[in-house]
Amino acid sequence: MRRALSDPVPHSTALPLTPPRLTPAAGHVVVAVAPDGGDDVLRLAWARARARGAPLVVCAVVADAEQRPSALAHLVRRLAELLPARAEVELDVRVGDRADEILASLHQHHAILLVLGPAQREGALTSVFRPGVATALVRAAACPVLLVRGAGGSRHVLATTDLDAPGWPTLRAAADEARRTGGALTVLHCVEPMLQVPAPDFAVASLPSPEVVAADVAATLARAADEVGLTGATLRVEPGAPGAGILAVAHAIAADLIVIGTHGRRGALRLVLGSTAEEVIRDATCDVLVVRHAPAATADATS
Repeated sequence: MRRALSDPVPHSTALPLTPPRLTPAAGHVVVAVAPDGGDDVLRLAWARARARGAPLVVCAVVADAEQRPSALAHLVRRLAELLPARAEVELDVRVGDRADEILASLHQHHAILLVLGPAQREGALTSVFRPGVATALVRAAACPVLLVRGAGGSRHVLATTDLDAPGWPTLRAAADEARRTGGALTVLHCVEPMLQVPAPDFAVASLPSPEVVAADVAATLARAADEVGLTGATLRVEPGAPGAGILAVAHAIAADLIVIGTHGRRGALRLVLGSTAEEVIRDATCDVLVVRHAPAATADATS
């Protein structure tokens, strides 16, 4: 048990609630929950931590220090009821802004995954100017973020890729998810239509036909799947805007999980370009796993 120097109330504690881990991971799985809710999210986070061979940190944020002891006690009781005896869990009950404190917990515990429960749905403009907790964490977290919506049963994973991420992190994460569940995997790339506006003063080379573009994309998608080692996956190339296309395919195949990448754009660039990942997490009805793409230079240096 650790204590903050300026506060006698425990900041976090380890529970003697799991058999020894098989392959220890480099960091922790962190699940962020309200002190009085999220039983399904806790169970899912526990299963993810076990699958990764990682300890689980349960992070809750309260408004003031007086609420911390009761929140901690309530979480201890809930976890004792929900999880196996001797499960290895650390409680991290913090005071302050929820997004800021969750990010601090991720940094402190070298998180390899953040699990978040259902959040209040945001409008498109709200997510730009006054983002909620889920949007703020997807933008800022260095680790993958799993947003839990509760729908499930098909064990069908939908992986999306823009085909320019070094190392194919989204496809690798989706492959891991499909292996974990033993379910089906569909890999999707959406091709946005290209506009050709010739200038009157000079000739403009004609753009390739949509059929040629789709064939080239399908070939690239097949090479990426082969590089990552995807076997038995269904590869799809669909025309149209990525956000709407991803949501439509997820609905059509009754996906349990969408795996999507994000480049972590901020500020004016995000306002101009938007974010497909944020559109998907805003409107998807199934779970969404958001994987951050490393810049090309970083990916090359770490590969």
